[in-house]
Amino acid sequence: MLSFLAQSFWSEWPWQALAGVALIVPAYFLARLLGGPKLIERLVYSTSGKPSQLIDALVEYSVLVQVAGGRAASVSLPQAIKHDPAFRLGTRLLAGGAGPDRLRESMDQYMNRFATRASHRRRVAVLAALAPIALLIFFMLAAAHIMATPSSTNAWSAAATFVALLAGLAGVTLGIPLLERLPRAETARLMELMLIEAALALIAQGQPPAVVRDRLRELVPTPGASPAQARAAA
Repeated sequence: MLSFLAQSFWSEWPWQALAGVALIVPAYFLARLLGGPKLIERLVYSTSGKPSQLIDALVEYSVLVQVAGGRAASVSLPQAIKHDPAFRLGTRLLAGGAGPDRLRESMDQYMNRFATRASHRRRVAVLAALAPIALLIFFMLAAAHIMATPSSTNAWSAAATFVALLAGLAGVTLGIPLLERLPRAETARLMELMLIEAALALIAQGQPPAVVRDRLRELVPTPGASPAQARAAA
């Protein structure tokens, strides 16, 4: 079947074949966008991926606040986490004079909203994984039609069919693992939110950076433990 499709457009119009092959590149990157890290980055904001790096950035912020005499409003945010929406929310509250209880309440609300959007993220992930499968189905139907009605006028259809096949294969290869990576990314993000909440609450209490670092390290779960279990233990 593949050899027939290749002959149906390569032997008639080689430039059409080259055009079809040229479309493979954007099709591949489109599949990579749908199934790769970019979608996870947009669905689940992640600061670093490693708790140790996040802890270092939070301790750096606590040092800056301590040097500024506790005036969080005059402190520049660390470069590593300055764009984290949860961290920016907490620092705005801290700069406005919010206490530990107010910070924890706001961060709890933020985490609850994050958790409730999980179903939406899963639906998007499923669509990203199923879209390439739809391309493969289109390939099978189009190939059957072309083989049933062989003609040189089917060159464009054959080229589009090949593109659909290659894009579908690339999408399945990159999209299906998204369904496995997304839950892990959500768990890692919940861990980050818990660390941010704890760090800002400790800073609001006036705790020194050494205490902040020790407390955050205690919150990092052991392998196999969930962020919820670590938070309950803390």
